Amino acid sequence: MNKTTPTFESLPQCVARIEEKLDAVAMAVEALALKNFPKTACNCKREEFIKTKDACKLLGLSRSRVRCLAEQRLIPFYKPGRDLLFKASELTAWIASSSHPAPHSL
Repeated sequence: MNKTTPTFESLPQCVARIEEKLDAVAMAVEALALKNFPKTACNCKREEFIKTKDACKLLGLSRSRVRCLAEQRLIPFYKPGRDLLFKASELTAWIASSSHPAPHSL
């Protein structure tokens, strides 16, 4: 383990490495939980993740806009490594929660 003290300039890279390691730990914990506690009693199907390309189609937005919204943590996403992953149901719920009522007509 590298025990050097990070400089202010290196903090973004340090945080990125910590996020990647945390994502890996979270995935490992989920895999262990599924292995040790399978959902055999439930016949429900696990929702599959969709990639950025499919999220763009669902939202009707460009790839850069979707990535920007994810970076700003304005839309729900998962980042188990380099790729962004989404759940269609969460994006649909995000769209529904972002709706604004139409103004009353005069």
